[in-house]
Amino acid sequence: MAEHPGVQVTVVRFVDGKVGSDEQSEVTLRPSNTKNADRNYTFSTAVVDSRKEKELDEAAVAEFRQRMGSLVRFEERVVVGNVVDEVVSIGKSREYGLVVVGKGRLPSAMVAQLAVRPAEHPELGPIGDALASSGNGVTSSVLVVQQHDMSNADEVPVSVVVDGYAHDGEFPKDMAEP
Repeated sequence: MAEHPGVQVTVVRFVDGKVGSDEQSEVTLRPSNTKNADRNYTFSTAVVDSRKEKELDEAAVAEFRQRMGSLVRFEERVVVGNVVDEVVSIGKSREYGLVVVGKGRLPSAMVAQLAVRPAEHPELGPIGDALASSGNGVTSSVLVVQQHDMSNADEVPVSVVVDGYAHDGEFPKDMAEP
């Protein structure tokens, strides 16, 4: 797609602005027996090495940038508040005809905190759901992709645990936004 002369591809990578600060919370997911997969987001609760995942992400981004060079515009946006607001603003901007997002089974802490949001389209994950939900004013087309991974294939509705405390409802305002 990037090689087509009539197409401009922009890759936006969201970086957690709280990482390394005193505000950073430890976020984990655990299976929830009280939630239904038809109305709640599902994620794998497999234990992963977050340091290794970060290294793999960095390597993939570096390879992508090297391979695509000047064919693709690359942006990093630091998110201190709510990542959903940042993503929805891209979809509403009319700058992009198509927004492609990934539905990760093993979400970053920034996305894991969104597991408690009410879901209109839970199969799309919290980011895809925010873009596809009615009432958000998104004008771009939305494509949600997910890589098939047999080692993390079991997805279940989850409870979010932040700093040792389970949250099945909304996060306090100070956790969801700056």
